[in-house]
Amino acid sequence: MAYNRDADGYAVPPTPGPSDGSDAPSDAGSSRSSRALVEGPLYRDLNLASNHVYMRPRYEPFPEHVANVVDYARKERDSPGPSPDDVYRDMALDDLEARGLDEAKVEDYFRGRIFPGPEGGDSLERSDRQPMSRHAIPNAGPQFKISNPTPDMLYGYSRHHAFPNQQTQLISMGDEPVANNQGLMYPFFVIEFKGQEHHRLGEGHSFEGDSRIIGHSFGRKPEANL
Repeated sequence: MAYNRDADGYAVPPTPGPSDGSDAPSDAGSSRSSRALVEGPLYRDLNLASNHVYMRPRYEPFPEHVANVVDYARKERDSPGPSPDDVYRDMALDDLEARGLDEAKVEDYFRGRIFPGPEGGDSLERSDRQPMSRHAIPNAGPQFKISNPTPDMLYGYSRHHAFPNQQTQLISMGDEPVANNQGLMYPFFVIEFKGQEHHRLGEGHSFEGDSRIIGHSFGRKPEANL
């Protein structure tokens, strides 16, 4: 099937009509139904694809504006990072690997060392396990819905600290740039923690984690025209 392409070169599957796939998964709005929805084997092929959200093949080049962001993120850091010896002697990491990658312990390790919470007054903000607002979720129709995302962590910007001189413009934009009920704006970094304690497709599985990340990625764009 030939797909149309959007302005960035992404393939855009056709939106299903009312008679397509009468037994499609549904989202009742509860956390349980949302979890069951994203765990479904056809979630990517039906729900995400019908709403123009999909995993880009690795052999396709990024659109220019995305490539520019990736290149910037890959630049050498100015601040000192951990040395290979520091990583080698990290006893907490060694214990985590030796005793099995339990999801709760994985989260605890990375929360304390890799993903710190922003300080008061910072331009950045972080929300933990907060459902994203419904207006930030694409909806091509009632048949194949995307589950309401609740990322383990979501980084974005503070309205008042990141954009102190653009408050009038932000007010005119309403809730369009807001990600959740905590007021997080323009989310740009999603984190999902997964362990290896479950070996079946579904709960705790990396495939499910990948699907959640793909689903989270449709949120508001990080760049603001301010």
